[in-house]
Amino acid sequence: MITYFENIDKMTSLPKRLKLQSKDIVSLFDGKEYEVINELGEGGFGSVYSITTPKEENKYALKILDLWRMKPSDHLDFSQRFKEGYKAGLIQSEYLVKNHSFGYLEDNPYLIMDYCSNGSLSKHKEKFYNYAASENLMAHILGGLKALHRNGFIHRDLKPENILFNDKMDAKLCDFDIAGRYGFEMIRMTKPTFLGNVKDVWGTVIYASPEQLDHSKAFKYLGPQMDIFSLAVTMYELLSGGKLPFGNFEDYQASPHEFNKRIKNKKYTPINIWRPDIENKWNYYFEACLDPIPANRPANVDEVSSLIKLNKVNSYVHERSQETECLIIKTGEQIGKVYNLKELRLTNERNVLRLGWLDPELNSNDISIIEPETAYISKRHATIEFNDGSYYIRDGQWVNENNNRYWKYSMNGVYINSEKIKENASLPLHRGDVITIGNVNLQFL
Repeated sequence: MITYFENIDKMTSLPKRLKLQSKDIVSLFDGKEYEVINELGEGGFGSVYSITTPKEENKYALKILDLWRMKPSDHLDFSQRFKEGYKAGLIQSEYLVKNHSFGYLEDNPYLIMDYCSNGSLSKHKEKFYNYAASENLMAHILGGLKALHRNGFIHRDLKPENILFNDKMDAKLCDFDIAGRYGFEMIRMTKPTFLGNVKDVWGTVIYASPEQLDHSKAFKYLGPQMDIFSLAVTMYELLSGGKLPFGNFEDYQASPHEFNKRIKNKKYTPINIWRPDIENKWNYYFEACLDPIPANRPANVDEVSSLIKLNKVNSYVHERSQETECLIIKTGEQIGKVYNLKELRLTNERNVLRLGWLDPELNSNDISIIEPETAYISKRHATIEFNDGSYYIRDGQWVNENNNRYWKYSMNGVYINSEKIKENASLPLHRGDVITIGNVNLQFL
């Protein structure tokens, strides 16, 4: 038996080799201790263990990102993504696996989450060949996706292995390690795992949308339609009795080019070939959701629900969702923080509000964003103006230096719903718009 102690704050040195065994103890900085029961599995980027609190006899899952297997040049990137995945698991939803804590063991990032005793959908596929069961499962999955999307996250790796069941067989989405931020144009491209497993490259190829498989476009488009495509592949597999629309993984291995060509040309086997008894609504559903062009797919999960005639999914919970004239932070260090634009205008007695990185010395922003792990947010990043009853946003701010007044643009731009604001442009904000600056998303309500 070995006791592993949590790092006090963050990664302080090169990560050490870490492989836990049954009866090992994990001692956290806050005084909590967990005993390892067994290893549940090893994926492309880490290992998962079942753990328990001896005094309370509660069971949890411990996931460790195995940085010790990776190149040092990749440590920061993978660690940041792992931490973003932890934040996605803090979203309130009965359809998401809940995360409880995050930290470092032997300088390897870890998170502790709910334990789902009935494993993943990959072990229960045959149970959802039945229409009623599959529709009920789909409603739960859409509930989880809605919660993620409304909070600014895109899952990007939806597949049976990432849909878990608790002891009541309630379905919950998990594994948000490669979750992306809605509308954010990523500068880092797809990377292989340290196990060399192509199935785990920023999404699993046989379930991934075509825009994920195209390395020249991957992450330049990042929206709900990615997950909507992957869900359609998953539902096709369940309803067909194990078949996949464009071919299985062996087909991909034999000819990746031909596999991707079938996806881009929408050459899938109609579901009624395998299920002659299927209702027409499913034919319409797969026709819409397996489209290679994101804009041709349903725009959100409510549209998918309507297409299949499911009951409306209402999984998103936010106590302040009725407020208007607000910006709510959806990703980053301050998830859930609300900036009431009307109150800020009235308090400051002006209709121009400044938005940027929190700089204690500058202290000139009305909306100050904390982003300690990167330098993507400028000190003077954006300006929000209120005019004729509407809010408008511009990239940059006015600057006074040496009696010289000029407009200074941000270093990395401002995005609204994935579209970059052009220089000199001032765009109106509409309820529901997602504003992206750096690695942080804010939603206007």
